[in-house]
Amino acid sequence: MILELIEETREIIRGALAKAEAPALLCSFGKDSMVMLALVREQTPSIPVVYFPVFDHPTKHEFAARVTQEWNLRLWPWKPCHRDVIGKGKHVELIESYLLPGGAVVSLPVEAQPGYVPNADCHCAIERLNEPVDESVHSLDLLFVGHRGDDVDPTHGPVPLSAGEYSEGLFTVTYPLAQWTEKDIWEASKLLSIPQNLRR
Repeated sequence: MILELIEETREIIRGALAKAEAPALLCSFGKDSMVMLALVREQTPSIPVVYFPVFDHPTKHEFAARVTQEWNLRLWPWKPCHRDVIGKGKHVELIESYLLPGGAVVSLPVEAQPGYVPNADCHCAIERLNEPVDESVHSLDLLFVGHRGDDVDPTHGPVPLSAGEYSEGLFTVTYPLAQWTEKDIWEASKLLSIPQNLRR
């Protein structure tokens, strides 16, 4: 079953790349992103990798830096175009939004460091909110995103996918893992010897 799913995903990736001139890959270096990154790099080893650090997390960034070096990745720094706060339960969260070609926007929560306890002197969210933004649009026509159809966003809750691809003009977002489950991710990681950040 997992072998069939992997082959189907390779075909999806192959088809998307065949239509693209300037592809890139959005990677958090989490478990799903690592599987997608490994499968895409089988066909395009030098694909630019977009990594949003989002918040200070030594374990996460240490793993990302190690994989970047070992796999000789081309990291593409991408600054947010906008910041805002949204309500979640009894508190608010800071989010950063990134502008994609065609007007699409990716929004990510700026999470606190693990174990962080705010105090009266804490103004980090306000400082982050007022940091410079960049509204320039990058020249790419395809972005691979490792979102699964059964994913649950830490801020917005369940985020089901209605399709494995989204297009806006000449720009396309492809979700090659749309039909995958978390179990599939771990099976593929073991089968293909894909490194995973088990400390995350």
